[in-house]
Amino acid sequence: MKDPQPTDQTREAPQDLKGTLREIGPGIIIAGSVVGSGELIATTIAGAEAGFWLLWIILIGCIVKVSVQLEVGRAAVLSGRTTLALLGDLPGWKPRGLHWIAWVVLAMLFGGIGQMGGVLGGVGQALAIAIPMSATSSTDVLIWSLVIAVGTAALLWPGRYRLLERIMIVVVGGFTLVSVFNVFALQSHEEWAISAGDIGRGLSFQFPPGDDFTVGLTTALAAFGIIGMAAGEIFFYPYWCLKKGYGSYTGISDGSDAWRHRAEGWLRVMKWDALCSMAIYTVSTVAFYLLGAAVLARSGLKPAGAELIQVLSEMYQPVFGDLGMVLFLGGACVVLYSTFLVNNASSALVWADVIKGKQSAESRCKAERVLGVALPLAAALMFVILPNPRAWVIFAGITQTLTLPLLGYAAIRFRFSPEIRSFSHRRAGDVFLIFTVMVLVAAATTLLFLV
Repeated sequence: MKDPQPTDQTREAPQDLKGTLREIGPGIIIAGSVVGSGELIATTIAGAEAGFWLLWIILIGCIVKVSVQLEVGRAAVLSGRTTLALLGDLPGWKPRGLHWIAWVVLAMLFGGIGQMGGVLGGVGQALAIAIPMSATSSTDVLIWSLVIAVGTAALLWPGRYRLLERIMIVVVGGFTLVSVFNVFALQSHEEWAISAGDIGRGLSFQFPPGDDFTVGLTTALAAFGIIGMAAGEIFFYPYWCLKKGYGSYTGISDGSDAWRHRAEGWLRVMKWDALCSMAIYTVSTVAFYLLGAAVLARSGLKPAGAELIQVLSEMYQPVFGDLGMVLFLGGACVVLYSTFLVNNASSALVWADVIKGKQSAESRCKAERVLGVALPLAAALMFVILPNPRAWVIFAGITQTLTLPLLGYAAIRFRFSPEIRSFSHRRAGDVFLIFTVMVLVAAATTLLFLV
């Protein structure tokens, strides 16, 4: 790995837990991206289609990918370089100077503009129900989608990292708490209560009975790609670590004891950041899956099409009654919007790196601002072309699941590189990363046979 550019921003990492928690943030931003389309839509649909049976796939999808996230983040902090630049160090075909894995990820991110169109449509559906503006609901959805896209472009133009971080902490934390409360409150309703047997089936590593179980399995494996650390979020994570300052705080690798001490400190902070975000999105994901299985599956409801948000809101009816619709619409708006906001902000960082990566930081910053405006508007255009949020989200899940093994391969190459192996490492971490990549390959291979 090449050294980063010189910097005078080095400082020691906090040693106590309170100080460490103050320095986390990149993972929280990423969690804000995945809670919307991955958890609220794809995970809930999987629960509605398969019942409790595939909870084990959802849990594995949340937990194992953090090891890949940690390795790409570690490589970025130690080198001060972006994911795109790090992939350039790997051996292999490099058309036009970019590694072929980078081209695959960029193609996936380009297709992800459609996913953001689907998420935007979900926000539009929620707002159209809550605040109708015309005589027809489809017109309301389009109007609100365009309003949200333009508003997002205006918000991303200044490029304020701290503001985005604070918004995500409030948004993700609030709706996660409401959803978890909803799961526990269902236990007071005999018809909707979740029994130990339900959880046992969900953790039995079995598939749903019946000949049409492949429908739920396909959705679950698509959800596997966009829950927790999706392929896109793994690729984005180093960019946010560098935006936060972990790389500049560590400084240039000069081989000194002082540099190693700083590096070990900021790597520890990054690990806390990744694990805290994993705890948040795992709790949120499991809550949404259980709500889909307990309420929607038992009611025979399948979220899809123009009624997607309307059907999903049924998960809150048993506990909150008429208030459930209001709570869900409010929560759906904020978490779906968090996905839309963070994904567009992250994509702007990546595409600016592609376009201006070898130019000055000022040039990249200008490109990020322009792309922060262009990408939300492009997503709105994609939704106008195909106004089907469920189709866009499932399509994105499939492409991300298929891309994950490539990032797993890159993570293995990073972990076993001489620069990273010179730091303390545990054999258990090596084994877990290799196991993770095997799981990612198995998920992608199975999905290929199903689609």
